[in-house]
Amino acid sequence: MPETYASDLREYETLRQEINNRTTISYTLVALDLAALGAGLSVVDKSRAILVALAAISSLLWLYWTDHAGQVNRIAAYIAIQLAPKISADEGRPVLQWEAFLRRFNAGGESTYRVLFGPGEAGPRSSIRRVVSSDWYTTLLFGGAPPLLLGLYVAANAKASAPTTAEAGLATAAGALLWIYALISYRHMRRAVSVIAEAILMANDGAAREDSAVGKTMPTEHE
Repeated sequence: MPETYASDLREYETLRQEINNRTTISYTLVALDLAALGAGLSVVDKSRAILVALAAISSLLWLYWTDHAGQVNRIAAYIAIQLAPKISADEGRPVLQWEAFLRRFNAGGESTYRVLFGPGEAGPRSSIRRVVSSDWYTTLLFGGAPPLLLGLYVAANAKASAPTTAEAGLATAAGALLWIYALISYRHMRRAVSVIAEAILMANDGAAREDSAVGKTMPTEHE
């Protein structure tokens, strides 16, 4: 086994482990956000200050989750665009095609048919809908929890007779700004993910065309 090939494989294994670790951390952040939301709903009639604190914590968890999700996609792009062609060249056949397969499958419709049955085959005509990423459901949690907790905080202070309007306004504004920053960071990450997906598919299509061209120019046994 050539040393460069072995080195590429070790790098691939390290990066896959990094993806697994970051994915596990992302699930943990989701669980923590659910806990924060549950805690806020359970103390809404007991403590007003903790509501705004939990809203800020939820936004921070969203920022951490966005960072991990973005890093996972960047690693996937490096594997598909940089490592896969090198390892495929050493193997003499296409390998590490999962990233491109996943994106084509999730697109739904004809894209899913082609990846399952091949470009010239006719698959069953049942409808194959676009797969909705779990990231969108996670976004409903991370994006919805802080406004809900802040809304409960404002409502609780509105009912209170203590003159804390200025403090409550500042706390609400700070929590809202942190949430807006988290939302902007998430939108930037989603745009980057779309670009990464397109780049992975383009790299895979280019590699497929090169393999096809090489196959056509290779001499057969009868030549």
